[in-house]
Amino acid sequence: MYEMLTGRKSFDGDSISSVVYRVVHEDPQDPAGMGDRVGPGLAAFIMSTLSKNLEERPASGQVFADRLKEFAAEEKGAAAPTGNLMTAEPPEGPEQEAELPPPVHARRKRKRSGGKPFGLVAAILLVVLAVAGWLYREDLKEHWDEWSGAWWAAPAVEPLFYDATVRTEPEGLVVMLDGEPLQGDQVRFPAAVPHGTLTSELECRTVTHGLDPMDAGGDIALVFDPVRLELAVPVPVEGARLQLNGEDLGAAPGDIELDLCRENRLLFLAQGYFPLERIIPAAATPLEARSAMTAVTMERIPTGTLILPEPGYTLEVRIDSRRLSPSGNRLEIEAGEHRIRITNDRYWIDHSARVEIEAGEVHRPFRSLPGLAELSVLAYPPNCRILLRKGSGDSWKFLKNTPLTGYKIAAGDYHLRVQLVSTGEVREQDIRLKTGANPPVRVSFGGN
Repeated sequence: MYEMLTGRKSFDGDSISSVVYRVVHEDPQDPAGMGDRVGPGLAAFIMSTLSKNLEERPASGQVFADRLKEFAAEEKGAAAPTGNLMTAEPPEGPEQEAELPPPVHARRKRKRSGGKPFGLVAAILLVVLAVAGWLYREDLKEHWDEWSGAWWAAPAVEPLFYDATVRTEPEGLVVMLDGEPLQGDQVRFPAAVPHGTLTSELECRTVTHGLDPMDAGGDIALVFDPVRLELAVPVPVEGARLQLNGEDLGAAPGDIELDLCRENRLLFLAQGYFPLERIIPAAATPLEARSAMTAVTMERIPTGTLILPEPGYTLEVRIDSRRLSPSGNRLEIEAGEHRIRITNDRYWIDHSARVEIEAGEVHRPFRSLPGLAELSVLAYPPNCRILLRKGSGDSWKFLKNTPLTGYKIAAGDYHLRVQLVSTGEVREQDIRLKTGANPPVRVSFGGN
């Protein structure tokens, strides 16, 4: 009907794919602007039948027929003689002489051959159409739905090829069509299956797109997830440290840069807490990487109580090589096995123990420590150096030159060496010191 009234197709194009694209995405030209053959009302009705919104189309075949009847009646009423009858203005053109009315028999003849028989036939035809439309309204509605649905169907004749535009995000990546690189940003693919597959790669990522007739005339975007990511890292507990792929980053930073093409291991460490590891698999998406950083909480390690002896002198405490400065003799230690060492270099105190700390339990790895003894050494001649060691494998430690009186040292067994400075001559002996004062050790050189 559109083509009959306007003289052109509602949708036209250089190829089948362009016609299909316009049918789906564009509206036809309004017939009202194509000359005076189609009035505004009929033009609007034609455009409603071609609307892509089903609600704007006629609801049934009966409605469609009724509207056509209305326009037919309007056109019939509008078929008026030249001149503007509404304003009673004469038709334009040269004046003509008034003519006498025709004879009576001529007027009667024209009356008999006038438009009434045609109007009567048209009226009867309209009544018949209306009755038939009412009687067969369900069938008309069904055929109308089929026709309106088929109006947008693709043409029966399939094209041999379709064309589309291809782009990548980020831009400038190579695009392959079934293994062959594309030249430019246009792709032509066969209308018959298989249509082909587009593929593009960015480091560890690959994006594919199976071509489809719906791609014809459109824009195909191959979008990649980033391969680098600035990832916000939460701080699970105060003082927590972070290791990334075995590298110590120190205190947990606010952001870290990740290479998403590799596996990333994040290890959180904090004193008094179990280690927490999060693994981001290789080729993870940014969403997967950010999801791995949600709900990062560290579980506190249960503790037991360690009680140290109080020998009356200062002790240096190390637990698993970590030096502590306790304010008293009670320490809260994480549950588990630990190596505990207490020392005082001045008094030759050095004791170690391996202890299994249980949560909520009290442990006494050292029941007691040795008291302090007093060591005195007298030598003749007096100018001698005094050295001491605990065991045979230990190094000698210089104390001072003779005479040595009341030198405080932990009670126990020692090996004593006295060296005459003038000759280098040496005297050695084992000694046992008891808590408190001990008899002086006497050493002489030169047979005295």
